[in-house]
Amino acid sequence: MVILEGKGLTKYFRGLSALQSVDFKVEEGSITGLIGPNGAGKTTLFNLISGLFSPNHGTTTFHGMDITHLRPDRICHLGISRTYQLIRPFLGLSVLRNVLVGIYYGRDGTLPKKKAEEEAGSILEFMELSSKATYRADQLNTGERKRLEMARALGTNPKVLLLDEVIAGLNPAETTTIMKRIEATRDKGVTVFMIEHVMKAVMGLSDRVIVLHHGEKIAEGTPQEVTTDPGVIKAYLGDKRI
Repeated sequence: MVILEGKGLTKYFRGLSALQSVDFKVEEGSITGLIGPNGAGKTTLFNLISGLFSPNHGTTTFHGMDITHLRPDRICHLGISRTYQLIRPFLGLSVLRNVLVGIYYGRDGTLPKKKAEEEAGSILEFMELSSKATYRADQLNTGERKRLEMARALGTNPKVLLLDEVIAGLNPAETTTIMKRIEATRDKGVTVFMIEHVMKAVMGLSDRVIVLHHGEKIAEGTPQEVTTDPGVIKAYLGDKRI
């Protein structure tokens, strides 16, 4: 069943095309990868889905509902949450309070304080951050901050989680940790749509992969199909096979 779909999504910035007539579908309960060279339009697509930008043309639907021009807070309350390529924790707040921000402000409705703190604690345990709950976010290393970013997004209780390069820049041990958390997130019933440049991760996790190049979709399929597509090899993978 398709949970998230875009049709003909087009976005211009000062007359320059960032996305051109992009169609996509994300199946409920799946992990879908989104890859392409820098400047291909990947984050722009996430910005359209999450309501940060509105498209010049095209539509986005969530569970069949048109969300194309809704505000970001409304889209989040409906059940689509995201992380950002540039990590954005509230540096002066504790790790626990960062997750509470997602719980208190990212949901359509409020929870009692005790219940909210219990949920935040469970999310931190799930993301392997329980031992850092009282630390300020600025005391975390890069890998921990990326997991915190994901934890705060999970605090909104999403049905779809958009992950924008949560693995890029991590060492092998941190990469393995967050890959396991992404798989576990899917196993908990959250659909994952992820942008990633670490090919081992995106190909190892994804059920399907979408490829953008110069703002256009040039391929879509299973990881095996995408990595053997001549157009993808030429535009993005080069001569190095996965």
